[in-house]
Amino acid sequence: MEFKGFDENNHHVQKLQIDFVSALGDYFETIVMCFTYVYRIEHNVLSHPSNLSSSHLVLIHTRNLLHIIPISVRRSIVKRVTSIPLWLSRFFLNIATSPIGDEWKWIHKIEQSTWKGVWIAPDIKNSKQAEDAALNNDLTILYTHGGGYCMGHPLMYMETFQFIIDQLRKEHNIRASILSLDYSLSPEHVWPKARDEAMDAYRYLVKTIGIPPSKIIFAGDSAGGNLAATMLLTIKGQASGDQEYLSLPAGVALLSPWIDLTINQPSFAQYRNDILSRTQVAKFVPYYIPNYDKLDEESRISMIKNPLISPLYGDFTGACPIFLAYGDKELLRTSIENMKSNLERDGCNVTTLKGEDALHIWLVSRLMSLSRQIFEKDCKTLINWMASICK
Repeated sequence: MEFKGFDENNHHVQKLQIDFVSALGDYFETIVMCFTYVYRIEHNVLSHPSNLSSSHLVLIHTRNLLHIIPISVRRSIVKRVTSIPLWLSRFFLNIATSPIGDEWKWIHKIEQSTWKGVWIAPDIKNSKQAEDAALNNDLTILYTHGGGYCMGHPLMYMETFQFIIDQLRKEHNIRASILSLDYSLSPEHVWPKARDEAMDAYRYLVKTIGIPPSKIIFAGDSAGGNLAATMLLTIKGQASGDQEYLSLPAGVALLSPWIDLTINQPSFAQYRNDILSRTQVAKFVPYYIPNYDKLDEESRISMIKNPLISPLYGDFTGACPIFLAYGDKELLRTSIENMKSNLERDGCNVTTLKGEDALHIWLVSRLMSLSRQIFEKDCKTLINWMASICK
């Protein structure tokens, strides 16, 4: 006997559940967009607010609210925000992740002739103080943010940056500064613009300030992880007699790195509930690669598999220690696990962290972590690794 009515009812219940989650995602997305819009009216993203206005307080409470709602809803919000037109995605992402209140006391912008960025350290006041502190510190982290090379900004992870600096000092007695690169975004600027800017920032740390490479760590998430890895390959590929020769840094931390720009990977079909989607990745690739639309298919594949675009295909023999982190539920899992195998093949000193039930960039964005406890525990694993290689 078949109970078709029961099956139909069960199907309707499941559909209602899906519709409810979707509606809830729309509801919270609307709230976030309204609050961040009000905030944008009163404060420029890179201005220093003199005090906490009502808009700041609203945004703080909105962020706190986002951290307690189910991860499925948070994931839905992020996926929706990054799927709308690029200019609008940039707008909302920049506002929703911009610093608030006392975070600004940790920030000082820097602009050189070929690149710009932000110094991040406690009670920073000017460039001279930031440079002197970095020179005398035990560790400088050169950070490159994610965002598919086409969105994001250098201050989007202030909570994480502060946590890393505080924990290094409290738990390891290591004084650290972060130089977060404000690299040029695509499609306005294509490869290798961002890589060249990152290399100039590293050259500034080593040649201009005089920080020993043994006191510098590259770190980056997603596209920023790609950038950190391509910097490493660029340094490895230097001619030894080059007057501008740069030594390898102490280590490189690749956090949910987008290290393979091909779009046909098994995990793309398996982990569709991540904050990234295959459609998004496929949209980002033509933005970053020069003249992509004018290339034939063979030329596109050849360009994509250039190790300085997709570092998965590079040779890392002789590289410095590498920290590789990824979530076991993230879209990029296949390529990152392939990267792990390649690094081991090349004889690298690689430390791997696989986040349990974790999504893309959970290690640098508490919003994408299942809980504060998990975020702090896994972030401390990264911090302990940093401490181990700079002593």
